[in-house]
Amino acid sequence: MKFYPLINTFLYPPLYPFTFYFIKRKRGYPLNLRRRFFFFPEKKYKYMLHFASFGEAKTLRPLLELWQENLEQVLFECVTPTGFEELKNSFPDIEIKLFPYDYYPVVKRVLKRSGINILLLFETELWPGLLSAALEENIQVEVINAKLSEKTMEMLQRFSFFWRKFVLSVSRWFVVSESIRDFLVSYGVKSEFVNVVPDIKYLSSFGEVKEDFPEKKFLERWKNGKKLIVMGSMHRGEEDILKHLIGTDARIIYAPRHLNLVEKLVENLSIMGFKVCLSSEIPFHSDCEIIILDKMGILSKVYSVGDLAVIGGSFIPHGGHNPLEPLNFSVPVVYGPHMENFSQIKEDIEKVGAGKEILPEDLDGFIRDIKKFFPDSKVGKGVELLKGKKKEVLEAYRRYIQR
Repeated sequence: MKFYPLINTFLYPPLYPFTFYFIKRKRGYPLNLRRRFFFFPEKKYKYMLHFASFGEAKTLRPLLELWQENLEQVLFECVTPTGFEELKNSFPDIEIKLFPYDYYPVVKRVLKRSGINILLLFETELWPGLLSAALEENIQVEVINAKLSEKTMEMLQRFSFFWRKFVLSVSRWFVVSESIRDFLVSYGVKSEFVNVVPDIKYLSSFGEVKEDFPEKKFLERWKNGKKLIVMGSMHRGEEDILKHLIGTDARIIYAPRHLNLVEKLVENLSIMGFKVCLSSEIPFHSDCEIIILDKMGILSKVYSVGDLAVIGGSFIPHGGHNPLEPLNFSVPVVYGPHMENFSQIKEDIEKVGAGKEILPEDLDGFIRDIKKFFPDSKVGKGVELLKGKKKEVLEAYRRYIQR
């Protein structure tokens, strides 16, 4: 592990042009080089909480509300600008920095200047440069809401000569399933270091139902008694699913994962023959068949007007997105074969009859007879069982950073 900081320090910079191209062109994020590489913490902290994206920021929000009185002890570090803005808007008084793309010299400087004792990694954000720097600074590393897909486990086994020391350096794991616990123990982690706690998304997704939002009345008027399908966090290429819905008597709300895809998406759907409009174009035209959500932050509310939710990132090898948000409104969910990032939640949902894995060509059949596949009473009872997992999450994390 000692050789890695040298490799990182001298070989990473030549690779950055390719990294920046991917970030700027493929994801549409600003580079923010100055904010990532040339900053110093404003004061000393006890904890640093490292997370990745907008979705994780939303998941963290209710957890941080539990820790409100102790947040002055936490320095936050985020990978994406959207995650940065989401958490900063919710907690304007916290100090949050953009992650310097795992560049070891900068990461080590930040850890040293911040004075932290404990590094909290959210959802298995195992960055080698960050872990190397933490070990050199004798900082305790803990992982909360840890998820390991089968692909990740396979990678950790195949490259155990590199990863084992990093994994074993973590002093405390909070994992979302027994299967992950068993893997870590077989990998060499002491069983007493691993705790199984339901996914924090049970806390962030199931809350007080606030269905009112500015666009709601327009959506309901546009729906006009027809079945409404909400397709959330859809990735590039997943719009091909809509080919199976041409001619279906249903309204569709389509939320792309990345807003830089909207213009191309409108073009593709128009070529398919759909009449498309944007959510920013209020009021909606009555002949519009698909509304594309072209702003962040309203998808979780839009689910409340739906009859069926389709989970994006699951029809391509991405790992899926959170299927619990629609269920907060008792809206049943369907998804494709790639839900690796939510495998335990998927299992829980299917066990209570509130969701189902499908093929794209099956979607038309589900829309035609939603109640047959998902009776209201069964979905309602299933959702109540799923909401019961919130208590376990609260008990595990309520006093977590008061140690």
